[in-house]
Amino acid sequence: MFQDVPVINSFELIRDIYKIDRKTYKNNLDELKKRSSKRKTLVVEYTGSEPEIPDNMTPVEKKNGRLVITLDPEALPVSDAITYLAARTELTDVSVSGISPGYRFSRSGTVSDDAAT
Repeated sequence: MFQDVPVINSFELIRDIYKIDRKTYKNNLDELKKRSSKRKTLVVEYTGSEPEIPDNMTPVEKKNGRLVITLDPEALPVSDAITYLAARTELTDVSVSGISPGYRFSRSGTVSDDAAT
């Protein structure tokens, strides 16, 4: 099934389809890794009392039963953040996102920031 294919294989297939040279591909992949590892966003739905948010997590939104939190995964791994929250309240749903949807690869193989265009 498609979801069983590692992401890197998909990137390599796209590189071959669009004939992106290896140097450009490597530079773009390095840039993508750098951008995606800066901050992660956790959307947490829970029941019970709102958990206390430690200093290494930044609350973006707080509503009854729902938290949106950002964090630096180099300072606090996502798994540790989820473990911390799960120990303090009953989690009903957790989603994690990392890379901004504003970045995309063009057919020429360059990374662009949609907000800047």
